[in-house]
Amino acid sequence: MFDADEIRRILAAADPVMRAMVLPGVNCGFGSSDIATLPRTAVTLESGWVNDPRPKTEIPRRLSMWSEATEAVRAALTLRPQPADPKHSQLVFLTRFGTPWVRVKPKADH
Repeated sequence: MFDADEIRRILAAADPVMRAMVLPGVNCGFGSSDIATLPRTAVTLESGWVNDPRPKTEIPRRLSMWSEATEAVRAALTLRPQPADPKHSQLVFLTRFGTPWVRVKPKADH
């Protein structure tokens, strides 16, 4: 858990892309995997809404982003590199190499 002062310091030190990852994380309660796997179709920048089910349970969630978070995501998308692999083109955030920030392994059948 970060307190408000710690979050302000993180945001002050963050580049525009990291800022765009931190703000929705704080605003919407997203974890790092939520941010790293966030599909572009889940974010509506015109209204500031995110519609993305929880990854493990698939429970729907509809979240309103602060205007500051929405603008940060909009700015980050202008800096977004081309995906190294077309299968990653649906992600909001990519590393500077055009790859996902995390690699998710499919669940093993039990």
